[in-house]
Amino acid sequence: MHQLPVERLEGRALLAAISFTIDSAQSFLTVAARGHVDHVGDVKLKAQSDGLDTAQLQGTVVADVTSKGVRFNGGSSIDAIAHSGAFDPGNESADLAVKGKIKKFGVSIADLNAAIRDLELDVVSTSRKKLGNKRRFDARDSSLKVTTGALAYDLNSRFGDADGSRDLAGLTDTNASTYGRVSGATGARYLWMPINIDYARNFDNGDATFNLTGIIVAKEVPTAGAQSLLAPAATPSPQKRTPRVDVSELI
Repeated sequence: MHQLPVERLEGRALLAAISFTIDSAQSFLTVAARGHVDHVGDVKLKAQSDGLDTAQLQGTVVADVTSKGVRFNGGSSIDAIAHSGAFDPGNESADLAVKGKIKKFGVSIADLNAAIRDLELDVVSTSRKKLGNKRRFDARDSSLKVTTGALAYDLNSRFGDADGSRDLAGLTDTNASTYGRVSGATGARYLWMPINIDYARNFDNGDATFNLTGIIVAKEVPTAGAQSLLAPAATPSPQKRTPRVDVSELI
């Protein structure tokens, strides 16, 4: 009797995509204080008003978490929360709104107002990352892709003015942060992932590059009948989570 070959299954519970709800109070993105525009110069950026260089995050992170590690297969919705108000350019609400001076050879040659609106990201990794010491995983293999978003700009220079908007959808960069972490028992796990990404968007005179740093803190959405894959661990205390204003130790 001919026996059909049976593929050996990975030894894990049947939990493919696990949803983690983002904790908006602790999750955020911040625009770096410096950017660059090719053939023009460096841009020193600051918030148009207090807090506008930072956006809190909401939404869902989808991850395949097993006893063997973590993998992001896409399908996450990491949404920047808009600041209400009227910000330049466009005189409307924005996720991030900054202003700055463009300098070349140390001389200021232009003023810039810029706003990012409707920013949403997805996260994908090319391989499963092992959960190591303290249940940490290497986050550097993870790419963050812009699924929606637009950058509006208004540039006033001694050589002329320019304004407009650029679609950010499709921009992708590999996370430069080192370690993320998963902890807790199945059904009550927490996911931490620091973010450090550079996006470059093409303009008429070259690419404009801006850097975003921050962190995602998310809690697992329980699934009925889930079996524990990780040894139970104490639920992290809110007071001991990564401080919102400084993620340098995780990046």
